[in-house]
Amino acid sequence: MEREDDDVLVQKVKNGDIDAFRGIVRRHTGRIYYLGLKFFHDHDNAEDFTQEVFLKIFKKLDSYKGKGLFKAWLYRIAFNCAVNQYHAEKAKREVIREVNIDHVEEDYLVDRRESVESGFLKKERSRRVREVLGELPDTFAIVIKMFYYDGLCYKDIARIMRVPLNTVKSFIFRAKKLIKKKLEL
Repeated sequence: MEREDDDVLVQKVKNGDIDAFRGIVRRHTGRIYYLGLKFFHDHDNAEDFTQEVFLKIFKKLDSYKGKGLFKAWLYRIAFNCAVNQYHAEKAKREVIREVNIDHVEEDYLVDRRESVESGFLKKERSRRVREVLGELPDTFAIVIKMFYYDGLCYKDIARIMRVPLNTVKSFIFRAKKLIKKKLEL
């Protein structure tokens, strides 16, 4: 029933009934806000994030083709926005930290160079994993991101996706197997 309701609202918006988008916002605000709170740990940032996500959803609504659950499509966009915003803010913090390093003793700089190398390897590995995630079927990528990046437990993922708990476990197991296989190539 929920899928039909979402799909009906989406179709109304696509047909020009902009007010129908309020129904989509009303139905999914809690889920998106909660995701923002998990990433940013701040009420104001989570609210800003929620508004940004719904603006993006509104702009991308034509790209939703009705394959799969609407809320999974919406959550994938929200999750990607959260990850991108989180990394952008983290990069800003790292730049600020590096600016403050100018006044550090020479001995520390030698140790820091070694950590830069290991940091580079870690970033490269992360980049490759993100690349492989992009090659996975959407359902697998979403559950992996929810579990590993968002820190959601199997039970929460099952509730969000409205699938049985064992299905989530199976998706994660199969996704990890595919990731491992793709990383070995």
